Amino acid sequence: MVTQNIDGLHQRAGSGDVIELHGSMFRFKCLHGEHTGFVLDDFAGQNEKPPRCPQCGELLRPDVVWFGEALPGDAIDRAQALSAACDVMLVVGTSGVVYPAAALPLLAVEAGATVIDVNPERDAVATAADIFLQGQGAEVLPQLVVAVREHLAG
Repeated sequence: MVTQNIDGLHQRAGSGDVIELHGSMFRFKCLHGEHTGFVLDDFAGQNEKPPRCPQCGELLRPDVVWFGEALPGDAIDRAQALSAACDVMLVVGTSGVVYPAAALPLLAVEAGATVIDVNPERDAVATAADIFLQGQGAEVLPQLVVAVREHLAG
C-alpha cells in the first residue's frame, strides 16, 4: 500500500506495510531532520510545547513532507520498485499531477500492469489507466469489491 495520506487512515483500516510518501502526522523529527521516528508517547512527561528532540535539543515538528521538501528517499524508492513489479495498480483519489508520486502509475503501465483509476473526475492518471471508474472512492470501491467477488465466485 502506497499512500500520500499523512493521517494513518490505512493503518487504522488494517493495512500492513504502508509506504507513507508524505510521512505521518503521528511521528516527529527535529527541525534539522537528523533525528526522526519520535511519537507522542516519547514526550508524555515533558511539559514543553512543542517538545524538543531528546538527542539534540532542537524543536520537533511533524514528520511530514512540507511544500518544497523532497519525499523520503526510502519511501519513494520502495514505491517505485513495487510499482514496476505489480500486476495490478489501483489508484484512488489523486490528481496524478504531482511528481514523483504521479509517475508511479506510469511505471506500472510500462511494466505491463493493469492500472485502475478511481476518481470523481478524469485526471492525469485516467489517460494512462486501463480502466477509469468515475466516482468517490468511498462509493466506487465497495462496488468494485462486490464485482470482483462475484466474478471470482462465478
